[in-house]
Amino acid sequence: MSYVRDFLRDPKKRIFVSEARNTIVGLCGAAKYNNRTGTIGYGVAVPPEFRGRGIGSMLLFSALNWLKRSGVRWVTLEEETFSSKHEDVPAVLLYLKFGGKIIRDK
Repeated sequence: MSYVRDFLRDPKKRIFVSEARNTIVGLCGAAKYNNRTGTIGYGVAVPPEFRGRGIGSMLLFSALNWLKRSGVRWVTLEEETFSSKHEDVPAVLLYLKFGGKIIRDK
């Protein structure tokens, strides 16, 4: 919990949360850096039973919009995937829908 508390106190970081009936149904973390770059470093997480409702898109849009308003022009993201081709990972499909590109796989 101390990590989350420290993250939330940092003015250069945000966690965007979606709720339904007092239950968290999605989240997306974003951070900005001093050189006009930012990251969606914690991905977009929506439980399978809530996917397909636009929650992930809304969260990612909100995070990207906050980064843009903060002066960020280049955004990187990190997503843990279990497929070497990435095509079956919901978050990667969402990033591609928003114009993202897979540059490198580590």
